[in-house]
Amino acid sequence: MPRYHITPSKRVTECTAPSDEACPFNRENPHFATEKEAEEYRDNMKIDSSAPLFVFEDADKREARIIALEEIEAIRQETEEKIEALRIETEEKIESIASTVGRWHITPSQRVKPCLSEPGNCPFGNESLHFSTKQEAEEYRDNNKPNQNGTLFVMPSDEE
Repeated sequence: MPRYHITPSKRVTECTAPSDEACPFNRENPHFATEKEAEEYRDNMKIDSSAPLFVFEDADKREARIIALEEIEAIRQETEEKIEALRIETEEKIESIASTVGRWHITPSQRVKPCLSEPGNCPFGNESLHFSTKQEAEEYRDNNKPNQNGTLFVMPSDEE
């Protein structure tokens, strides 16, 4: 025996759910034996025609949350990609600047970085460990073992 219900868009449709409990529209909206009964019920209701007829049940809320989470994840991933692109762009700019300065050093973490400070003011000190090219610094790093502190350079003492 067919059953009819009113959808959120206020259309009367035949319910195809196997039972009233399985119908997504059942909680807030009754079922009707005939299409005419459902239409009369809908037409006699005093509701704003632009407002939804009823609030979706939990399954619909869950679906909306899933869609929102997927959108958030897409935004997060896009943001991470932009951050990575900016990081690469920044490193390239620094290397470009350093190539005009022509001084490279090895950081305490064994990374070869351009020295952007004025000569004599390098935070790592020891001017003898500045190199004119990145390749020279990398070769020196790769061919020399770190000292007991795990670094390839000696920090200047306050006494010097």
